[in-house]
Amino acid sequence: MITTQPIVDSIKKELGSLFSTQAHNDDNIVRYINSAVNYIWNYKDWSFTKTTQTVNVTVPMATNTIDFVTPVYSVRIGTLYPEILDMKNWFKTPNPINQVACYEDVFIAPLTGSYEILYRTVAPRITSFTDLINLPERFTDVVRILAVMYGYKDIKQYEKSSAILGEANAYLDKVADRLTVNAPSQLARLGESTNWY
Repeated sequence: MITTQPIVDSIKKELGSLFSTQAHNDDNIVRYINSAVNYIWNYKDWSFTKTTQTVNVTVPMATNTIDFVTPVYSVRIGTLYPEILDMKNWFKTPNPINQVACYEDVFIAPLTGSYEILYRTVAPRITSFTDLINLPERFTDVVRILAVMYGYKDIKQYEKSSAILGEANAYLDKVADRLTVNAPSQLARLGESTNWY
């Protein structure tokens, strides 16, 4: 979780004298931070954006209301992974035994049981400077960088915002590499034999 107030202070300091013209009021700063969080959330398929929910289907082929889901990665019932269909394809399928329908806030399954849905959540939002941002702390700097970028965009200083966006993307790429590339201790050292005989 990231504390919002230090980011707000940093935005005000970075945008400096532009505040004297009231170009950036509190509502705008909240919007800049929410835009930054949304950018990070959608930049990559991060593991912290995924969650699960369980749906207990008691009546086959009945509509069940679930949390609003964006991309659904998998649905599991016991050891089975049925095919996931959207609304259009669900109603075209005459006998959907090995399929389930999962779209928006609707879940339909042909069999009763407990289904586990792995899906991507919607980016969190703040409404005030006292709220906490639901992101890992390693993203604090990039939230600040991107929020400042959106501040510059708001006052149509596109050159400055483009330069900042490049910095933010480089930061996000570096974090993504750290999360997906083998740690150096797991790689063979240069010139070291990996044969154990």
